This record gives sequence, structure tokens and C-alpha cells, in this order.
Amino acid sequence: MKYEYCPICGIKRDEALPYCASCGWEFPKVSPLEKIFDESKREAAERGEPWALGFHINGKTLEKYTGAAETVEVPEGIDMIRAGAFKNLWGTREITLPEGLCSIGEQAFYNSPFLREVSIPEGVQWVGEEAFGSCTSLKRVEFPDSVVAIREGVCAGCICLQTVRLPETLSRIEEEAFYRCYDLEEIQLPSKLRYIGRAAFSHSGLQKLTLPLGLEWVEGEAFCSCNGLEEVEIPASATQIAENAFWGTPLKKIILPRQWRGKIWLPADCEVVYKG
Repeated sequence: MKYEYCPICGIKRDEALPYCASCGWEFPKVSPLEKIFDESKREAAERGEPWALGFHINGKTLEKYTGAAETVEVPEGIDMIRAGAFKNLWGTREITLPEGLCSIGEQAFYNSPFLREVSIPEGVQWVGEEAFGSCTSLKRVEFPDSVVAIREGVCAGCICLQTVRLPETLSRIEEEAFYRCYDLEEIQLPSKLRYIGRAAFSHSGLQKLTLPLGLEWVEGEAFCSCNGLEEVEIPASATQIAENAFWGTPLKKIILPRQWRGKIWLPADCEVVYKG
């Protein structure tokens, strides 16, 4: 096996050195037979043959990617990415997904620490749990209008995530979807959103938040410990807001509908304003 990147620290290999210039890890020696195979694989890769590029495909399903290219373009004709297909992927910074893709499995890109940006093509209906979880360099992700629910932990632990595009058709954000997204300061919640799950934005960097009219249900700790969030307005449509939805968040002002009869944990110095 020929290493393009160090599997320990992820730094691109200096071909002139038998070891990693960053951490000192020694690359295994390549046998003559492996050299012949590598040459054959290189020629196949130049012809664009998917197996030689690291794609393991069964019919229209991408089962696994074992390459290490900085930029990856998933072949046309793939309509499903299997669970864990790109999990623990080192070195890859950008992935282009094909038109016609319908489903992305759970943990499909989980813990791919160099991945920076993902644009999901229109037509994808299912993005599985923790699909992009712990992608610590991911800065931007766009969900197409064909997605109707954001699954559990889909971007949890994406500590550098700054920009998220949610579809207007979205009705649910499930638990811990954006948990510990420290750099996510603002997000536009769509007008058709009805449900926000437990700890969905807990420990995120939110500084500005508008809950849409039509939102009905917010689970416990949904916005727990969002240390930059100081003001929020609860829409009149909300029938169930968990008492600890904003626990630990230093709110300075909350605007409640005049008919509000629920209980919400608030800081002692939080100003409460009734509207409507």
C-alpha cells in the first residue's frame, strides 16, 4: 500500500522521505509485487476507473471509499451512499456528490477531520444520523429542499461549522443535530419548521435566533448553554416549550406571547416582555 498522507497526523507525504516529516511515523516498505500493483492501479486511475480511485461500488450503491485524494468526485450514477462510506477519512478536503443521489447513510462522513465543505444535491431525501458528525474542519453545509428532516446528530461536533443552509420544506430538526457547533453564530430557521429536538443547538455559538411562526414544539436543552445568545422571541404558535430549553444560556431578554402559561428557566436578570 502506497501512502499519500500520514495516517497518524494527516500531513501529505514527502516522497523523498521514508518517514513523516511532521510526526516521524515510518512508512512501511513497498514490496516489488506491491510496486507492480501500484503501477497497474495508477494506470487504471488515469483512465478514471472507479475501483482504482478508491470507490467500492455495488450496483448504484457506494459501499466504501478507501482513497486519500484531497478532492473527491463521487462517480455519476450513484444513488445511495452506504453508512460509514467515508467514515474516518483522512486528507480529503472537498467532496462533490453526483446528481441523482437519493440517500446518504448514517455516519457516512463521520470523523473526517479535513473535510471543509459539502453541498448536497437536489433530490437527496435522506441524510442519516451523524452523517457529518465530528467533521471538525467542516465550515459549510447546504441541505437541499428535498430534505424534510434533519436527523439526530447530523452535524454534532462540527466545531468549525459557520454556515448552514436549511430547506424551506424542513419540518423537523432532531436531537443534537448541531450540538457543539461552536462557530455557528446564526442560522435561518425555515417557516415550515414545527419541531426542534433535545439539545439540537446545545453548546452552539448562536448569537442571533428567530424562531419561526408555526413552530410548535421545542424539546429540553434545545438551546442549552448557548453563551452568545442574549435575546429570543417565542412565537404564538408554540404549544410546548420545555422548561429547560434555554438552561444555562445568558438571555438578557425574552419575548413571550401574551397568552403564554408555560414555565421556562431564565437567568435572574432576564427581561420578560409579553407581546400580542
